[in-house]
Amino acid sequence: MKFLMAFDVVAMHTTVGNPLGIKDLAVPFFFLASGFFLFKKLDLCRPEEESACQKKWLSRIARLYLVWTVIYLPYTVYGFVKGGNSFVHSIALFFRNLLFVGENYLSWPLWYLLGMIWAGCMIFLLRKLRVPAWGMLIIGIGLVLVAQLSDLESNGLYHSVFKTTRNGIFMGFPFMVAGGVASKFDAACVSPIVWLAAFLALLVCSKFAAWLVLPAAVALFLFAASMKDIGFVSESLSLGLRQASVVIYLVHMIFAGVLIICGVEKGFALFAITSVCVLLLAFLMRSSKCEGLVKFLY
Repeated sequence: MKFLMAFDVVAMHTTVGNPLGIKDLAVPFFFLASGFFLFKKLDLCRPEEESACQKKWLSRIARLYLVWTVIYLPYTVYGFVKGGNSFVHSIALFFRNLLFVGENYLSWPLWYLLGMIWAGCMIFLLRKLRVPAWGMLIIGIGLVLVAQLSDLESNGLYHSVFKTTRNGIFMGFPFMVAGGVASKFDAACVSPIVWLAAFLALLVCSKFAAWLVLPAAVALFLFAASMKDIGFVSESLSLGLRQASVVIYLVHMIFAGVLIICGVEKGFALFAITSVCVLLLAFLMRSSKCEGLVKFLY
């Protein structure tokens, strides 16, 4: 499912209207999956080891974010030059975006990594305060409601720092915590058909109330979690698809960016060329000769 959601993100960034899916569905799904795996990992740690587990997870995500920020740096510089920004203004915007926004010109996928860093810090702090996962979820739902119902982005001070509520505080934290809560019970106790029906119903209703796409992402994730014991995908293939989803998500704008700068308009051609390129790259990185590169980038 992460593999399919990665292509949904590619479609969002390379087409008009995203014909493969619906806006704002894929990234919440990724946050849910990240929270699911993070809470599983933390629950397996002994109490005296949890702090070390947290630091290891956070350092891995931070390294990944910094590495890919450097990889996308040429596009960032191009964007500042294209925008006519002065050198000092560009430097200020870069560090503002690095710490609080998570993206620059054509590096839109990176906000998810920064969102995980912010959300992870909030989760670790609340765990130290002995707040249970359900308590975190209540806090997270409150943050979602604030983001959906308030006009926070129109606040000059907030906008100048964070730019948007689509970040680790108002999206990353709530959905990672929801994934963490899901990790503590067996989604397979409910038929996958029920979760799928709930997802489809919420997806249809989201056409009339856009915020329903958020619970639709949760229903889709629970559908995926409920399928874990069916076994129609082998463990090795599952791991390969999971790694490929990360490659596709992080790399696709590198290929798409070249085409966009060369004048290719958003549409099927841009989506198709980008998809073929990232698929080939993901396939090549599965070879034994690229194991070191995979570990470095993943």
